[in-house]
Amino acid sequence: MDYTHFIQDERYQIAILNKAGHAQSEIAQLIDRYLSTTSREVLLAVVSAADLKLSVHR
Repeated sequence: MDYTHFIQDERYQIAILNKAGHAQSEIAQLIDRYLSTTSREVLLAVVSAADLKLSVHR
């Protein structure tokens, strides 16, 4: 099985679509990735954003 990392453009697409309220299944279809892969990326983005907010407030 081949594994490819998300490229930065895909991460931007995911962030924009997620913020616009698209379902994760929809996002996965739009960027032609598996739902589980896309879900992990959304979770990582949310956690990273929360970490960034915490570090700013310290």
